[in-house]
Amino acid sequence: MRTHALLPAGVYDAALKSTERAADRLQHVPDGPAVELYGMLHLSAALAAVSLNRFEHAESHLGEAAETALVRESVSHLLSHGRGPWAGRDLRGLAYRFGVA
Repeated sequence: MRTHALLPAGVYDAALKSTERAADRLQHVPDGPAVELYGMLHLSAALAAVSLNRFEHAESHLGEAAETALVRESVSHLLSHGRGPWAGRDLRGLAYRFGVA
């Protein structure tokens, strides 16, 4: 990925812009690998933002990455611990949407 080449090279502004563009494209893709990549892009953007001393910007990206991970973890937890009629088809559909099924 381009961003991972730009970060070690110290081209933080270009890395941040590239990462944000890629994350914007993936924002509404419900596919499992895309969701994981989306979270990783936000972690990379946070790293680039910190390197540019844009701490609030980095915090925003870290929050988005954490929210993405929390949604995936919550759905996984519900699937593995769900009981009763509410844990059926609707929950599996939600898991599919977030790529954890």
